[in-house]
Formats: sequence, C-alpha cells, structure tokens
Amino acid sequence: MARKLLVLLVGAAFVAIIPARAPRASDPSAIAIGAVAAPMLLWALFEPDPQLRGPDLLTVKGGMFDVVDGEKTAADFGLEYRSNLWLWKFKPFIGIDGTSDGSIYTYLGLRLDAYFTKRILLSVNTAPTLYVPGNNGKDLGSNGVLRSSVELAYIFDGGYQMGAYFTHMSHGKVMSSYNPGTEVAGATFSVPIDKIFKK
Repeated sequence: MARKLLVLLVGAAFVAIIPARAPRASDPSAIAIGAVAAPMLLWALFEPDPQLRGPDLLTVKGGMFDVVDGEKTAADFGLEYRSNLWLWKFKPFIGIDGTSDGSIYTYLGLRLDAYFTKRILLSVNTAPTLYVPGNNGKDLGSNGVLRSSVELAYIFDGGYQMGAYFTHMSHGKVMSSYNPGTEVAGATFSVPIDKIFKK
C-alpha cells in the first residue's frame, strides 16, 4: 500500500510539473496525455505482473473528431481488437476508424492498463497511424501520424467493458512544418472475443 501511495504522489508531481515546464509551442492535449501516462508507467514499474489478465476484446467506438479545435468536426466511429497477449507490461492492439467527412485511419500499437480496482481500469496507449483525410477530412500535414490516447473504463461481470476516451493525433512537425493535430473524444464498448464466437 505504501508503495502504491508513493507512486501516486510521484505521479501527481508529474501531472503538476509537466504542463508548467513544457515549451509554449507544445500541444496541450499531448502534454495532458503525457501527464497521465507518466505516473502510469511508474505504477507499472512498481507493480508485480497483474493478476487480472482479461480476455481478448473486440471494441466498438463512437465519438467526435476534432473536438478541441473545432475546425473540421465530424462523427468518428471505429473498431479495435485488443489482445490479452502481454509483452512485459504492455498489450498490443490494432484498430481502424472512419469519420463522417470521409477520413479513415488505421493503427497498430501498445496499451498499458492500470487496474485500480477489479472494476475500474485506466489505460494509455500509443500507436503509429496511417491517416487518409479523403476529400473533405482534416489535413493533418502528413499521412503518417502518432496516435496517443487515454481511456477510463468500467469492467462488468463477464469481462464486458464500457469506457470513455480522449485521443490526440499529430506528427509533431517530423513530417512537415504543417502540424495542426487533432483530438477525438468518445465512448467505447468492449466485448470478450470468446463471448462473440461461442461454440
């Protein structure tokens, strides 16, 4: 318990310090996700291997694209496969999203889950992403971007999950000088794969 309290205190310090020390040109959304991710990484380093090794999940997502800037808002919907394969503290996942204005993007990355109780799960993830804006979608300055996300979920009996997420996507001016970035916020519903393909 003392170890968990220490991690939370250090994590709170990260949350307080990172925004204050970040360059003014930095994206506030990326900073916020980083501030959440930093204490979670510390938590994972101090914690033993999790006992709650949930099932493979199929996740349906729905939300709003470009919620912060509001320049090219659109409905966003997607599908993810979340593996229960553990690579040290991380789990791989793959997904595809589309928007109502014709954008489509697909990604493959790693998730880090923190189980605060048997029911409450906080996750951060990052994934290289292939983004195609289509004819009417928002131009992110590159087809290659990095997607970073944080999600808070509730775990129901049977392994079902319902959550809310916030995502930032940009290329950090690596691909070009034009880097508007975008954010997506929405809700998720996850179903264990073995519930879908029952014999």
